[in-house]
Amino acid sequence: ASAVSEFANYDEPVINWPGQPLEATLIGDKREKIVSMVELEHLFVLTDSAVWCIGRKDVPLDFDTFPSVCRPVDKVGSLPIMPLVVDGNVLLYPRSEGRGLRALQQGGQDGFAGVDVTWHADHLFLGLNKTVVSWCYARDPWGVAWVVRDDGVLLSVTRSPDGNWAWAKHE
Repeated sequence: ASAVSEFANYDEPVINWPGQPLEATLIGDKREKIVSMVELEHLFVLTDSAVWCIGRKDVPLDFDTFPSVCRPVDKVGSLPIMPLVVDGNVLLYPRSEGRGLRALQQGGQDGFAGVDVTWHADHLFLGLNKTVVSWCYARDPWGVAWVVRDDGVLLSVTRSPDGNWAWAKHE
């Protein structure tokens, strides 16, 4: 992380001093490759095997607090495709293993929960050449995520106010 208010200052810190650049290592149960990072209410670091939450509103991020404010919130990793922010507070990402998409949303023991949003639409992701290769989110007017598979098929998914996901296939 850069020094406070000096976004180009990534110098190696000489001393653990407030406002200095910060370098740290996330310690998990296996080696993980970081594939993307997204800032919502917290900083989310998506790896090929987990999603990590870094930071808390009530604790500043520095040398002393870093280990205590870093925790995995989902043990399912992401493909190296930039996640989508849906409805302003839900993180949608393609899973690195298996098939389909997951959403990280408010809930669970740690404040966030990863849920499978394709369990009722498995047929759209079963088989070869059915991996997400590109996507985007159109907030207005209906809040639709447009998903392109590697076989060229276009899928759309929307989320209802009560949290249900609806899928459609467009050939």
